[in-house]
Amino acid sequence: MLLTHLALENFRLFVHFARALPRGPLLIVGPNAQGKTSLLEAVAYLATFSSALTRADKEIIHFLALREPLSVARIRATCQRGPMDEVRLEVRIIHQVRASNHNQTRKEVLVNGVRRKLVDALGLCTAVLFLPQMLRWVDGAPELRRRFLNQSLAQVDPAYARALLEYNRALAQRNALLKAVQEGRARADDLAVWDQTLALLAARLMRARAQAVEDWNRLLTARHHDLLYRTEPLRLVYRPALDVPEAPAQVRLFGGAEAPEPPAELLADETALAEHLLQRLTQRREHDIRRGNTGLGPQRDDLRFVAGGLDLAAYGSRGQVRTALLLLKLAEAAWYTERTGHKPLLLLDDLLAELDATRREDILRHFFAAGDQVLLTATDEAAYPAAYRERTEVWRLQAGQVVEVQPAARA
Repeated sequence: MLLTHLALENFRLFVHFARALPRGPLLIVGPNAQGKTSLLEAVAYLATFSSALTRADKEIIHFLALREPLSVARIRATCQRGPMDEVRLEVRIIHQVRASNHNQTRKEVLVNGVRRKLVDALGLCTAVLFLPQMLRWVDGAPELRRRFLNQSLAQVDPAYARALLEYNRALAQRNALLKAVQEGRARADDLAVWDQTLALLAARLMRARAQAVEDWNRLLTARHHDLLYRTEPLRLVYRPALDVPEAPAQVRLFGGAEAPEPPAELLADETALAEHLLQRLTQRREHDIRRGNTGLGPQRDDLRFVAGGLDLAAYGSRGQVRTALLLLKLAEAAWYTERTGHKPLLLLDDLLAELDATRREDILRHFFAAGDQVLLTATDEAAYPAAYRERTEVWRLQAGQVVEVQPAARA
């Protein structure tokens, strides 16, 4: 996967920006608040049609443009997935102020000049993004890890993206009906149809998540384990909200709750999983009515990072947490390559911070091998070993403009 051209309009601090990108690695250098991270955010937006830094798309639009009744931020790019496979992508984030100060923000996607549904355009430009803020994934709220699962799977599995969209709609309908039953405006039996729909869709999502985590654990190969300060191998533990009886075999995480793992055969069989979920939704109906929302399903899943029997959320040092997340990103990149047949774009913000010189070499070696095109940012290019700087084009960024270009010395 190569990004050959990028153009931004009213995106963050970029009022107008347009440049061709080198086919090899690119290092974007500059002081803080000059737009380095925003460039990576814009490229990642082409992959997921959502921001990694905010849930409110309005915040992406340049503040001066927002003074107008109608403001639009645009991301345009040309993605090349193969010698004869090129696609032009355009994303528009549109904010409109209507009567009575009613604000509306929406987005549109164009593929080769033709408008497409967002869900149908996912996966045309795949990317793996690392931001220092993502360290919160390890010990932060489960919602952060669920969002990662959804965005990662949606890029390579269109069926997952559609099932997720349908599931969220059905979940909203069931939750609204639960409140109506609670208030005496509907009957509990009315929930049966939504229970069946939710069970089928939830099984599809949970099966896909379980398979992805299994694949990522396989791809966390022995050569990667050395990066994690020579502890026991990193393992990702998927904790689906299935409400199964506690199993005799458990993953006991020091510093965290015990994590009973459901029988492997249940997660491997989508039909059996749907039947189990339907049974539990029916049995928990009165409980859900009292709460006014649905208490199990993929909206309550979690993912844990475990090394040497320790939950890194509780016992991982900052260096271990950072390295564990980088390992996950390497596994994610390898998984995209397996699933799509081409390497994803790698977008790495402040990659080498807090790493010693030896580990910097190791990390760079792995990431440069994982992607055909790697975009990195740094406040100081001297943090990168000379051997890698020679292979890398350098852009110096100032106030959203490239003020100097240093071509790669050698390929």
